[in-house]
Amino acid sequence: MRSSVKILLGLWVLLFLIIGGLVYSTYSKLHPEAFVALLTEQVQHNYPGAKLEVGEVNYNLSLNFNLSLKNVILRRSDKTLGTLGEIELKVPWWLLVINRGNAQINLSNLNLFIEPNTSKKDESFDNTTPGVVEKSKIEVELPQYLQDVQYTIRARNISIKDMAGSRTLLKFSKLLVREFNYGKNSAFEIKLPISIGHRGMNYSSELWLFGDVTPDKTIWDFNYRGNFRTKDMGQNIQFDDVILEGKTRFKPREVDIQSEVDFSIDRKNIGNGVFAANEKKISLKLLFTELPTEFLNIFENELRHTHLSKLIGSAAGELQLERKLADSKATLRGGLEFNAPFQLNKEDIMGAWKLSFDNTRWDSSFISPKGEVSFFRRSVIDLDNGQVKQYSEELGFTGVNLTMALGTVPTLQELMNSNSTRYFTSNISIKKCLLGEKEVDGYFKIGVSPDLKFYQGELIKSADQKFNLVFNQNKQKKIDIHFENFPWSQELNFLSPYFQASSGNLNGQVEGRWNEDWIDGKWLMKLNASDLVKSSGLLVNMNRKLWSEFNVPTENITHLNTLSYVQDGKLKLDSLVIEGEDPAKLSGLIHSEIEKNSHLILSYPKNKKWKPVNKEFKGVFWEKEEG
Repeated sequence: MRSSVKILLGLWVLLFLIIGGLVYSTYSKLHPEAFVALLTEQVQHNYPGAKLEVGEVNYNLSLNFNLSLKNVILRRSDKTLGTLGEIELKVPWWLLVINRGNAQINLSNLNLFIEPNTSKKDESFDNTTPGVVEKSKIEVELPQYLQDVQYTIRARNISIKDMAGSRTLLKFSKLLVREFNYGKNSAFEIKLPISIGHRGMNYSSELWLFGDVTPDKTIWDFNYRGNFRTKDMGQNIQFDDVILEGKTRFKPREVDIQSEVDFSIDRKNIGNGVFAANEKKISLKLLFTELPTEFLNIFENELRHTHLSKLIGSAAGELQLERKLADSKATLRGGLEFNAPFQLNKEDIMGAWKLSFDNTRWDSSFISPKGEVSFFRRSVIDLDNGQVKQYSEELGFTGVNLTMALGTVPTLQELMNSNSTRYFTSNISIKKCLLGEKEVDGYFKIGVSPDLKFYQGELIKSADQKFNLVFNQNKQKKIDIHFENFPWSQELNFLSPYFQASSGNLNGQVEGRWNEDWIDGKWLMKLNASDLVKSSGLLVNMNRKLWSEFNVPTENITHLNTLSYVQDGKLKLDSLVIEGEDPAKLSGLIHSEIEKNSHLILSYPKNKKWKPVNKEFKGVFWEKEEG
């Protein structure tokens, strides 16, 4: 054999020996057992007494050392601290020889479980157990041959959950860090799914962040920029145009995050915020200069009401969100200001709105530019169901047309028939409001509570022209209405459908006490009505039916006096008088039971030539009206 061939063969043998030695050195440093032992060592270092379970191990050795662990579970006592669907490690063999290079770590379906109630101890491993010390910080120590390595980390579906697994506290659907190494700058990409469940609906979006990170063993500094990518948010809620830019400082050993962020839309800054998270709580503080109010549409049920149904323009203010990990409920505090219309029937009055949030107590207020309309509403919110549990509100009207002010007053019947479980009180103040050319003062107080309904109102046109109404429904229904030379008009609809008129002058009183049906209670009606025009309503119709028994026309009646009583299921009519040159009078007794005989007497007090006419009948006059 030629010497050159021997030399060449010797070089190949030497090369294979060198490669074999490097492979052996590589395998001896990072064979599967060694890697699992490394993981177990770190687990015991940070979670004394915990046990690492590995479901499946796969590996191969070629140009890269490829190791895959599947179905990894970390347990301690009867608790699961974490689960990992798969971790894959790819390490070039030369990296372990020269301690330089780029390795790759792939993670999928990582779930970390934390105990939210920090006041409880794990009695199996407390500080009184010999040899077991709970650590308050997470520390990861890598072997020397891995400390200078750069890593490309790819992770999918990372979740931090409570120990029961019922609540996801934080989730990353994607994480990518290129050439990660302590003390060096690396690029990263994060995708966070944003899911908000509210009123049985789920609003979903994604937050994409791109930037760089400079990590060391105690602090990681992030610089990032990103935006929301809407998935299936409501049509009236869109985050696509929001750009985020900021800085974050992360202390991995203490699980502490501090982040500052700026928000912009169409390159215009709309606000900034501070985000903080640790093992006890998550908090977010936001300051806005021009927040589009359409973002508040997610709280449509809680914020919108009769007078605020249009959220337009931009708001300025501050919002603070906080959630303790021991509690599933978040708290919201802060306030916003914006210009929007106060809606009153079909009329919009522009002015300034203020919203104030204090967890479940939300306030809204409005003031018009000249102060002629003011409003304040305090609501108690059921955040879990997105509902207003109860509210109280105050409305003030000064110098406006009385019709505008009374447009906020429901009718008495609407309150009496209300079956709402949402309790409320509404106070309406009326000062110098115009009824025709005269000023009217007054108020209305209306409310529903667990054991009470009430409706109170007063209108004063002058010292001797007054109207007063008081209705209460507790164990018994009570009503007292008093008229003192009060000029009625078509703008006054709150007694509909019982009584309405285009105009008229009223004197007298109506008092009633009843439980279920009014005819079974006690009533007094002593009323004088003059100058009536186009009168209508249930009471007017009942009177007309009484007169129709004697074929007396009543369409053009302008003056009417009545004195009647209700007791023991009977209506006693002492007098029902049509005033005029020849007044006509009705009197009699009407039973509420249709099988009993009732009777009426028609007489003419000023005309003795006309004798009284008696009539007996069966039937009631209010059946159709009540039905």
